[in-house]
Amino acid sequence: MQFVAHIKFLIKTAQVKGNVFKNKRVLMEAVHKEKAEKLREKTIADQFEARRSKNKAARERKSTRREERIMSVSVFSPGLFFARPRAELPVDGCLATVGTS
Repeated sequence: MQFVAHIKFLIKTAQVKGNVFKNKRVLMEAVHKEKAEKLREKTIADQFEARRSKNKAARERKSTRREERIMSVSVFSPGLFFARPRAELPVDGCLATVGTS
């Protein structure tokens, strides 16, 4: 961290000598703006990481619930297979319709 701060100091020193900043107030504003930008980026990164971990935990909970549901339902459970409506039952090789004679 000190090395990065030192490099930033050297860059700012070179900019001051090159007349990028017209006075000390403008230089301090630029430094504070950089610090605020760095803090904002860190905050956004932390929020993104928190959202990512929350979504990952939700996916894991969802997959465990799905696995538990699959394991609890047996193959021969009556709720698994539904009877077709009477109108769709085959009659003499064709589908019967309700209300036709």
